Amino acid sequence: MGSAIMKTKLTVVLWLVLLISVNEVRCEAFSRIREPWKTLIEEGLRFPSFLKTKFLTPEEQESLQLAPNEEALVVKLILKEQNFTGDMRSRASKAYKSLQLELKHGLKSVLGEEFPESDVFKGKWKLQDIQSLGHLTRVLLSLNGSDASDNEKARKNILRAISQGQFGHLPIWNGTAEVYQQLVEKNTVFDVTVQLYDQPFVAGMDLRESQTFLNMSDQMHQMLGTRFKNVFGEHFFRMTIVGFYPSLQSTVIRAYVLLDPDPENIYYASIAWYDIKGYVYLGKFPLLPQNIKIAESRLVLKEFYHFLNDRSYRRPFEGETRVHPLLTVTFPSLIGLAVLLVVFFGIFRACHYVAYERNQKKEPIPE
Repeated sequence: MGSAIMKTKLTVVLWLVLLISVNEVRCEAFSRIREPWKTLIEEGLRFPSFLKTKFLTPEEQESLQLAPNEEALVVKLILKEQNFTGDMRSRASKAYKSLQLELKHGLKSVLGEEFPESDVFKGKWKLQDIQSLGHLTRVLLSLNGSDASDNEKARKNILRAISQGQFGHLPIWNGTAEVYQQLVEKNTVFDVTVQLYDQPFVAGMDLRESQTFLNMSDQMHQMLGTRFKNVFGEHFFRMTIVGFYPSLQSTVIRAYVLLDPDPENIYYASIAWYDIKGYVYLGKFPLLPQNIKIAESRLVLKEFYHFLNDRSYRRPFEGETRVHPLLTVTFPSLIGLAVLLVVFFGIFRACHYVAYERNQKKEPIPE
């Protein structure tokens, strides 16, 4: 009996030694991976968590269930010290109602200064979804103000609370708040996020009006937009840059791409970034498959909605104002044509005078 126990212990020890040695070999092999691939792999492992924290996933967009063209302020909060239980997803449970009350109190404290006459908000708010993220809890809220200015003021207040790490009595690890609008058509707009290797996040890249943002946007239109144009040809309409975001060893670019509606768009948009070598280049930036994420988006940020809901080639690109063609084409063309006719006939009359009339003697009119 004793020898059997000793053999069992010896077997366990040998297995532990073998597992440790295998892990050491794997770690040593990974440490020998050359740049940029080592950094790209590390960044790719962090990428899913980054996307879930900063943006809405396709599943979260579906859970909001907004009507076509409807807009809403969507708030995603990652709560600390909030134990997730299975009954939280049931709206009749005590845990759900308790969290709902805490969120209502948080909204009152965050929005109270801007909306003192309102119980919570000038409109409606709704707890859309609760999900466990390991030791954290993610909640999704939607708010509908009475007008656009209400949504924007509430967004700024909520972002300030998120940066301070406190939402009423609830401690926050991270979160986001943006005004979204629901698109009408499916399979037309795609949310593209890319990790740019070793690209420093310099001052001004988070400000759309800065020269740094504009210069970087021009580069991305040339590299990223051209790639989609080569894949989809005339079915590609436009790309708009949403923003740049800092990561640990890279800079993340986010863009919306507008295409003709087709259920296979997601397939062709994705395979363009795969190669038999295992990597591709976006300009000077190397990319592994895990460094780029493409997903269909039915909800888009409101400020880009009018660029993405119309597939007309006459539609202005981002940063331009929409002016009626009568003012920009018809009236200027008519005025220009009239000026040309006046000049032409004036020159014709002057030439006729010089050639035929200048040296003629005027004869008196017979009585």
